[in-house]
Amino acid sequence: MRNLSELRVPIGLRREFRDGERDQTYPLWVSPAFRGPRMTRIGLVLIAAVALLGLLLSWLAHLLSIWALLFFLGELLVALLTLSVSFTEWFVSNWEAFALGNAFAVILGITLVGTVLGTLAGGILGLLLLEVGSSAFLPWSPHRQLWLNAATIAGLAVFTVVWPRADPVLPLYWLTILAGAVISQVACTTLYQYRSELERHIQTVLRGRKALAAEVREHQNAIAELKQTQTELVQRSEEALAAARAKSEFLSTMSHEIRTPLNSVLGMAELLGDAELKADERRYLEIIRHSGAMLLELINSILDLARLESGRLEIEPREFALCRTIEEVLEAFTFAVREKSLELVTQFAPGLPERVIGDSLRLRQVLMNLVGNAVKFTAQGRITVAVEQVPGFQSQRFRFSVADTGTGIPPDKRALIFEPFTQADSSNTREYGGTGLGLAIVARLVKEMGGEITVASEVGKGSTFVFTVHLEAASSRHEPVSRPEPQEHPRLERQLRLLIADDVAVNRVLIRAMLRHLPFEIDEVESGSQAIEKVIASKYDAVLMDMQMPAQDGYEATSAIRKWEREHGANHVPIIALTASALDTDVERARNAGCDAHLSKPFRREDLLRALDYHLAS
Repeated sequence: MRNLSELRVPIGLRREFRDGERDQTYPLWVSPAFRGPRMTRIGLVLIAAVALLGLLLSWLAHLLSIWALLFFLGELLVALLTLSVSFTEWFVSNWEAFALGNAFAVILGITLVGTVLGTLAGGILGLLLLEVGSSAFLPWSPHRQLWLNAATIAGLAVFTVVWPRADPVLPLYWLTILAGAVISQVACTTLYQYRSELERHIQTVLRGRKALAAEVREHQNAIAELKQTQTELVQRSEEALAAARAKSEFLSTMSHEIRTPLNSVLGMAELLGDAELKADERRYLEIIRHSGAMLLELINSILDLARLESGRLEIEPREFALCRTIEEVLEAFTFAVREKSLELVTQFAPGLPERVIGDSLRLRQVLMNLVGNAVKFTAQGRITVAVEQVPGFQSQRFRFSVADTGTGIPPDKRALIFEPFTQADSSNTREYGGTGLGLAIVARLVKEMGGEITVASEVGKGSTFVFTVHLEAASSRHEPVSRPEPQEHPRLERQLRLLIADDVAVNRVLIRAMLRHLPFEIDEVESGSQAIEKVIASKYDAVLMDMQMPAQDGYEATSAIRKWEREHGANHVPIIALTASALDTDVERARNAGCDAHLSKPFRREDLLRALDYHLAS
């Protein structure tokens, strides 16, 4: 049972949600559940004190009659008895009836004694105190007060009937009791209404605080869920970043591991092509070079797809000759078209600008894939490549189409052909080869260039791929630029000192063979630490630095060389990174280490000579 002296009510919340609600002891003195039992108990104590005082006075001064003594004695005993009962649990819920019964007993005693003695001079004060005092101190309902007032009036009526002329101030008694009854009834009703209204307000506040506490708990739960979600998102983001890093590292590693031997294969095949070979030997060599080129194309496609998915592939607009670029793409398929007896037709719409601004490298890649597929899947007939400007776009959008008379694509497969590693028919992989990466890369490249691609096809009659890209006519911004002549390499015609740093002996042999006709003095090392020692000890015109070497790699070696040059005021020696890692991050890492250029393996002899010639100019 809760202590009657206090009622614990939640009046506020801690500032920190995790601590929950805060309770404070708050005495609801306006509540009958609190005030009624206590005031009744205090009244009983007062009655007992008055009775005890009356007994003492009557005993000491012999002022009262035996009836008065009996009244005070009975009043004391009843007060003490009821006072002991007031501490029980039963009293808490029955205090109103208990207090009213006790008041009736007091009224009955006063009336009995007054009637016996023939006077209510002292009893009227007691009756008046019962009326007014109960209304002021006891928080009970008005109908209880009405019963009490009726009892006091009834007591006075009994006295009046028994002693009609006994007391000359009897009218004053009636006036006093009636006035007390009216005043006490009005006071009790007013206080009861006030307490009820205040109780309702308190209950409203309590319900509001309870609702607020529930809302705060909901907010706490929501915050906890948000924190949990945030934690999960952070965890998933970290997992995604780790997966992306692992993927990037895997691609970089696989690119390096595949490109390294492929560099030797294609490089040696290129050198072997300069020798005098029999017809069948040259045919075998062409097969090697063709197969190597296909493998290199596959690796580049996978890397391009990875760049596109990670958003690291950037479109680099530059001025180029539009029609000439398309012709160069088609020239690459001259041999394949002749071998299959196909007709390759170009259709340039009137009014095409001679030069445009866009990413010619990516446009070539798109056309190479589409024309290559058309040649692959067309056994007879023709392949038509058409270009036109799209009306209404201020000469900034161009439409390209590649049509063939090949096998065609079933309707249910057309949406799948732009997905990675997917072909319209799996049997095509065995018959025609390929991984299904080409069209996936094409679709994403076209999107990166601000366009879209569609396909129309009929099985057995052919397919037409149509794509649009954003190209700006160069005449609106740019000194037509004349086409450069094939570049010679005059700076390589003198005696030069060259250092090759590569841990793979075949690569060093290949580079020596590519430069065998030039007057170079070439030194070789197998590690980054040896390269540092050589550069510090000797003067070189250029360094060909492999990036992936044991112990100390090319990145560390290049950084150490640049640091030594700064500290000793030495001349800047050109360092060209030769690496089988072809990702953009690898190129950027090489440049950050201090490399002047980056050649991805496998590279051609012309690429190596051009890089050397360019950087030896400084």
